[in-house]
Amino acid sequence: MEENSFDPIAILPRTLGLSEEVERERRALLVLRAGAHLIGVFADEARSVSEDCKLTSLPYAPPTVLGVACIRGRMHTVLDPALLLRAPDDKHEKPGRPSSQIYFIAINGDEQLALKVDEVRGVIELLPEDVLPLDHAGRVVQGVIQNENNLIVVLNQAELFDAAMQGSERRRKRT
Repeated sequence: MEENSFDPIAILPRTLGLSEEVERERRALLVLRAGAHLIGVFADEARSVSEDCKLTSLPYAPPTVLGVACIRGRMHTVLDPALLLRAPDDKHEKPGRPSSQIYFIAINGDEQLALKVDEVRGVIELLPEDVLPLDHAGRVVQGVIQNENNLIVVLNQAELFDAAMQGSERRRKRT
């Protein structure tokens, strides 16, 4: 019996009339600057981008929670992604360029979260395998991508709330 030297599944795209390389699904990534960090949020995980919403601080909130803001008629808890990305033992944040404009990125999900960022750099398209996972990164980091000369930290939208609330009580007990 003669042994086949090719994988039968490899001929499937040609037999179906498809091109040699089937188009893989690309995703749009919002590239943002928060402090000294370049961060990425997948466009399908963001609800909206708003400018200069009124931010109201919350008493007893953890440092990562900046307050609440009304974005497109809905109240959102606003998080500081620069603080979420800082290592627990890192006491000194490297400052980014000062920003005269503040943007709020409303995130999809039940928690109604938003991120405060200093700059919206734009949108890039990438393949899922372009996001390189980091073993030593916290749960809020999905991975990183190299774009031109920039390293962009891709946020894990599903872990933002838990990471922001880490080490604090959900509700204050009445005395």
